[in-house]
Amino acid sequence: MLSKINTYKLPISIGLLMIFYIVGLLGMLFSDQPDEFAQLSWLNLLISGAVLFLNHEKWSAKLLLALVSIGILGYLVEVAGVQTGMIFGEYQYGEALGYKLGGMPLIIGLNWVMLCYFSVFTFSRWIKPWWLISSVAAMSLVGLDLIIEPVAIKLDFWTWRSEDIPIQNFIAWFLIAAVFNKLITLTKEESSNKLAPYLFLIQTLFFLTLRITL
Repeated sequence: MLSKINTYKLPISIGLLMIFYIVGLLGMLFSDQPDEFAQLSWLNLLISGAVLFLNHEKWSAKLLLALVSIGILGYLVEVAGVQTGMIFGEYQYGEALGYKLGGMPLIIGLNWVMLCYFSVFTFSRWIKPWWLISSVAAMSLVGLDLIIEPVAIKLDFWTWRSEDIPIQNFIAWFLIAAVFNKLITLTKEESSNKLAPYLFLIQTLFFLTLRITL
């Protein structure tokens, strides 16, 4: 029974993620109350993270510690960013990402973990030097952020004080993600996750579609 579950775990996981993201996409585009679907984004992130990590192979204490550290540090960096405006620029979070503590949605810590994790586990399939994995994965996340930014503003994920998104946001994204990616790369050892590139692709297509259509 267990072997059958493991055999079909990847296609079942891909199917579940596609259903969640397609339902969310259709709700935001065609529902009479798109804001209600947008405000469930935190739940979608939670489910995505759970499905992603259930597909991880060969956990280690070092990797778990690295991921927990990234979650905490990512959250604290965002808190400092919102309160000072000195890291990413002057911005604030809206209501669509769920419960906030200190002006910061709690889900943001998980989001940092998930983004860095699936980018590293995507590119480590083809790239071997840790510094190159960290850099390429960080650059890919900057590219994803470029797609997400206009969508996030329209859906009340966050808003910027200035009319234009400051360039320091993307520089900070790259530098912070590169450090977090390094932590994952140096602790992942022989572990793998076949779902990681699929979730990366699904999220990219999801936000790209919203950016084109909203």
